[in-house]
Amino acid sequence: MATEFALSPERYEDQVAINRLEHFLFTNLIMDKILASPSPRVVNVSSDGHRLSPIRWADYNVREGETVSLAEKLGSKGLRYHSPRPGTIPTTNLANDLDFTVLLSNVQALDKSLSNEQGWRQSLSTKTAEQGATNIAYAAFEPSLRDTTADWRTHGRTL
Repeated sequence: MATEFALSPERYEDQVAINRLEHFLFTNLIMDKILASPSPRVVNVSSDGHRLSPIRWADYNVREGETVSLAEKLGSKGLRYHSPRPGTIPTTNLANDLDFTVLLSNVQALDKSLSNEQGWRQSLSTKTAEQGATNIAYAAFEPSLRDTTADWRTHGRTL
């Protein structure tokens, strides 16, 4: 996160390649195995950082709000999809290149300029790495989620 500009070997910007394209490719390469499992489920860990971009991931094709998701395409085959976010965890290596003393006010200003609700909050809510892992483990293993699908970013679900 927040690394120097670089391109992947395939000539895509590194962050897009690592955080989007590789997940998409890997999931598609193993989809037959996933669908063959007794309880097919895909869990993609998301980030709240997507809000800091003018790209609206919930409607990246700008098709009058219509979105197409993995669960909509393969839900009839039993696939369930979850996209939990761990939260803001300043103690991981992801933040090594960031100066939080400067970053927080800049992020708040950017949130305001993009009309994100976080721009008007008084403080940033953080979690420990263990707390952040809870949503991911829950999404991957909780038996009660076998019949549900949710993008936890847009549905506001956190533990």
